[in-house]
Amino acid sequence: MKWSTICFDLDNTLYNHEYAFKRAIKQCYYTKLHQWKISVDQAPPFEAWFTTFKYYCDHFWPDLEHKRMSRLDYRRARYAEAMREHHLPVKMEEADDFHNEYYEIVHQFAKPDPMMGPLLKWLSDIGVKVGILTNGPSITQRNKIEALGLNQFVEEQHLLISSEAGLEKPDPRFFHLMEQTFQMGRHSLLNTDTFLFIGDSWEQDVEGAVAAGWDAVYLNTREIEPSSHVNVVTNVHSLSDLYVWLQTYGRGGR
Repeated sequence: MKWSTICFDLDNTLYNHEYAFKRAIKQCYYTKLHQWKISVDQAPPFEAWFTTFKYYCDHFWPDLEHKRMSRLDYRRARYAEAMREHHLPVKMEEADDFHNEYYEIVHQFAKPDPMMGPLLKWLSDIGVKVGILTNGPSITQRNKIEALGLNQFVEEQHLLISSEAGLEKPDPRFFHLMEQTFQMGRHSLLNTDTFLFIGDSWEQDVEGAVAAGWDAVYLNTREIEPSSHVNVVTNVHSLSDLYVWLQTYGRGGR
């Protein structure tokens, strides 16, 4: 294998985050209807409300990504706009309660990609070190990691979560911090040419990894066109495609 270390993003890379997201939001929605004392018959159908909510998730995402909006303001904005559009009550404390419940339960809907286990086991069997580098709240991401069974494949020191590290993708320092976890116990410096990062976000995963001096694979699970001309090793559309590509081309380089 060309790379001695391969690290992965978590959401929409090792499992389908969109699937878990929608189902967790649905549970929160019906919980809140009860708290608002609104009957299901009086409320907009969940699919209609969720379509609006998801629109504002995507609408405000660039503001979050480019630091024009805090995570708290992002969550409040997407919730408030969806509520207003459907003529439902808007209170910021309820927006916070809604999202707090979401983060507490979303891991219950996280199901590993069918190829996750076979891919990570194969990498372990051939001696490739594996890490996880993810943005998000500590308890939420750790609950997902446990639900997905990732602890059996990835050592604790190689599980880096932004809220614990005080850094987040695409900051190259976050990737360099991961390098240090593999440096521990070694007497010589690691060569970053041996590091490969795999993720679904062009801006956070690909651009961040390349800026840190790593190779990167764009796992384009959501069919989103790259937003810049950063060089990647390859583009794939599923973990299954990635597994085949690594077995076929990963052993011999680019």
